[in-house]
Amino acid sequence: MPSVLKPCDRPIAKPALRFADPAGFDRLMRGKLRGGRAVAIDLETPYPVSNEAPAPLGAWLNEIQKSGGMITVAPYCQKGRGFGDFLTRIFGGGPAEPYKAARKYDAVLHVDSIDQVVTQLEFIPRQAGR
Repeated sequence: MPSVLKPCDRPIAKPALRFADPAGFDRLMRGKLRGGRAVAIDLETPYPVSNEAPAPLGAWLNEIQKSGGMITVAPYCQKGRGFGDFLTRIFGGGPAEPYKAARKYDAVLHVDSIDQVVTQLEFIPRQAGR
């Protein structure tokens, strides 16, 4: 009889936003980031860690990277394998101005190590001096 793997709980129990409909996401995200606090986002549909983030999430991540912020990967569920250079492919383009609220943040991608998918993202205010 094959063993059944129990799905892992996502690391953030109560995220501030749920990414299900990209249409109104930018407005909601800008509002949350203006508060200057960490903002956790739960993805209704996780995406493979080796793929580009879905629009407009990729544009928010791109703005963090272009403004000198750090984007890190936090595997959970099982010790992860190496992630290689996938960070070079996860950012979508898009105009920078609508995403300027992200310029004071770093990001953490929460990756289910078993399925190798991003299930949650966390935008964290940068430390002073960075």
